[in-house]
Amino acid sequence: MKKASGSSRTVEVPPHARTGRVEVDTPAGSIVAPGDFTVTADGEGALYDTTMRASVTDADPSQVAVVTAEHKARILFDAERGDAIGFGLQGGSFTSQTSISLLSPQGTTVASNSFGGTAADWEVTDLPESGTYQFVIDPRSTDTGSVAVMLSKPVNATVSFDGPTVSTALSRIGQDGNWTFTAAKGESLSIGVDATAMGGYLRCYVYRPDGTQGEYLPVPNGDSHSLDIDSLPQSGQYTLRCDPDGGGTGTVKIAISHYVQGGTLSATGASPTLNITRPGQDGIATFTVQAGEFVSFAATGATMPSYATVTITGPDGNFVSSITAAPGRNDAWDSGALAAGTYTVRVADRRLDVGKVTLTLSKPADVGVLARGGAAVKATVARPGQNIHASFTAKAGDDLSLEVAANSFTSSLWADVLAPSGTAVVSFRLISAGEVDRLDRPRRSRHLQGAPQPHQRGHRLAQPEPESGGLGSEDACVHQQCAAGVGEECVPR
Repeated sequence: MKKASGSSRTVEVPPHARTGRVEVDTPAGSIVAPGDFTVTADGEGALYDTTMRASVTDADPSQVAVVTAEHKARILFDAERGDAIGFGLQGGSFTSQTSISLLSPQGTTVASNSFGGTAADWEVTDLPESGTYQFVIDPRSTDTGSVAVMLSKPVNATVSFDGPTVSTALSRIGQDGNWTFTAAKGESLSIGVDATAMGGYLRCYVYRPDGTQGEYLPVPNGDSHSLDIDSLPQSGQYTLRCDPDGGGTGTVKIAISHYVQGGTLSATGASPTLNITRPGQDGIATFTVQAGEFVSFAATGATMPSYATVTITGPDGNFVSSITAAPGRNDAWDSGALAAGTYTVRVADRRLDVGKVTLTLSKPADVGVLARGGAAVKATVARPGQNIHASFTAKAGDDLSLEVAANSFTSSLWADVLAPSGTAVVSFRLISAGEVDRLDRPRRSRHLQGAPQPHQRGHRLAQPEPESGGLGSEDACVHQQCAAGVGEECVPR
């Protein structure tokens, strides 16, 4: 104490004093000064050109400037232990990368970072103690400039699996959004994030009940996106945290859902219709095959405004194939010989669309062995996406034709002929709806390997494939090709 009077006290500033509000204790009680006591230099002797006080409720950002080379600027604010604080920076005029740091009430560095350009944002979570913190701006080298800084706390909201979409305004530059929900270990999760009303790129992260960071979901400017987790790893409260880039503001809409369950698909059973009713929701189904089996899979009757992507993954979890279904456009996938196990079918809408799609699993309509010169065999496709399999026997040097007659399909067919080794002799041969065709000469095709002249002895496999899940029937026969292309014709049974 240097000097005292009835209304004031003059004291000597001790070494290592810190900037902030001063609290005075006397026998008559204690009082906290309404203004800040300011230490004009940091521990390394660098001077502060600007010292301002701000809060997370200020309506406008604080404009701070560094006007002298090798000086700094800072903003003082009060926070509680455990708080999360966002710093939004706009209108920066520094010409090089600028360091930023957060000092605790004790003067120690809590976190540090840097920014470049005119706009940025930074978040520091779980502050270590209550008191006055310093946000410090330290330009590099001889750089000077100014920047507007806004402080904020995250907006917190809750979402539920059966509840409505939650709309949340992130109205302050640098402000994050936190959405919490409770789930059990092993539950499926789809998260739909609609950022079409946001003014910047959105980076979203899932935090598990134990606080560890899980999956990451980027959402481009003015767009929407979804994230799917097949099996949650823990039980408890999860948090979805979304951070707008560059201090972007706007409104975010969040929905969480369980998968729509399509059950186990059967090659002879009913075709389930998956009804996607929530933004970002996925549909899921499975099917099981034995080693070497062939199957076909169709997605039909889609009602989504744009389209749905249907993805098939194998027993090992690896990608097998994908197809796309849209209103008025069906699609189908045909397997080769499959490995044994259970396959997973996932339906995902484009962006956050909702709607229905029907899934059908089939095995080929196998008409057996076609006898050379015999009567035509009728093959009927009764399930969307189903193929026809027929085989015939030939030896090297045979000159044969495979004829398709009595074609009642209302969509085109693609026909393959495979040698005993599995090599395509005819590949993707187009047969138009209702057309009679003979597979003994090059014609319209996508990848024609040459005329179907057998090069190996043994069974050949013919595989007509209806386009877009078409239904119908055809007659097929195999006969010897004669001179000048004249030979036997199919005789229907």
